[in-house]
Amino acid sequence: MRSGLNSGHPLTENGGGVHVAKLREAAYKPLPRLAGLWSHTLSARVRKLIGLVALLAFVLFYVGAVVQIGQHIPDHWAARLAYYGLSGIAWGLPVLPLISWMNRGR
Repeated sequence: MRSGLNSGHPLTENGGGVHVAKLREAAYKPLPRLAGLWSHTLSARVRKLIGLVALLAFVLFYVGAVVQIGQHIPDHWAARLAYYGLSGIAWGLPVLPLISWMNRGR
């Protein structure tokens, strides 16, 4: 074992033996340059603002996609009713995680 090269590293201490506690501790330490990014959480107001912008962008994209796809639906009232009915309900599923994130930490 080369001395001095990796001294203090959890994998090389104690003659090359691995200390599970030190390995676990080293794995959960944030990187020094990223430590400032994880030191605070977003306030509820900022989270809701970010969520509002993301929700509006998603809804605009979703409506545009539904209209474009809807032009290729057969011209029958039942087919259009089924398509637009399902599309009107389906937009809520992808935004549920966003809404729960926005309301976290109230």
